[in-house]
Amino acid sequence: SPSVIATWMPGQKTVAMPDGVARQLAARSRLSVKIHYRGVGEEVKDLSSVGLYFAKRPPAKQTREIAVTNPEIVIPAGASLHRVTASYSIQEDTEAIALRPRAHPLVVSLQATVYRPDGSEEVLIWTRSYRFDWQPTYYLKRAAPLAKGTRVEVVAYFDNSEDNPNNPNSPPKQVRWNDLTLDPLCTLVVTAARASAD
Repeated sequence: SPSVIATWMPGQKTVAMPDGVARQLAARSRLSVKIHYRGVGEEVKDLSSVGLYFAKRPPAKQTREIAVTNPEIVIPAGASLHRVTASYSIQEDTEAIALRPRAHPLVVSLQATVYRPDGSEEVLIWTRSYRFDWQPTYYLKRAAPLAKGTRVEVVAYFDNSEDNPNNPNSPPKQVRWNDLTLDPLCTLVVTAARASAD
């Protein structure tokens, strides 16, 4: 099945994976690049390229993407501060090394907190004044351990009022997952690293 191996936005600094961490690609995998453009009113040329770096030895840890989302989200018309949640339970010991919020233009803030089996809590990310046109990947300075049984909870607030300049509907209307985009209204993509299989 298809999986995202990386995302990048113009102006975002490229970041290498930590030593000993890599993404495994099956033999004969096919690489597809999806590019989103914004009109600038004139013809331009694209000089995009992709660089892959291959591990010189089998990595100690392999990465995978975990999507924390809730497809049942409905944002009422006119709601100025509508709260939605999504959660995911970690099934095996792993660690978060990067986070990427992906959300609808109506999102104004998104916070992700982990609740560990030992009772500890940690806020992994809190974006305020969220910008739909700027959805970078945030690389953590140090990996955040996610033991088996850890719950990742995302809380996001949406502004579906006439006062929101990012609202594509005038007057505002109720919004569901598929109303404007095939992507979920609110997802946190966690790049997680776990021990490589022997």
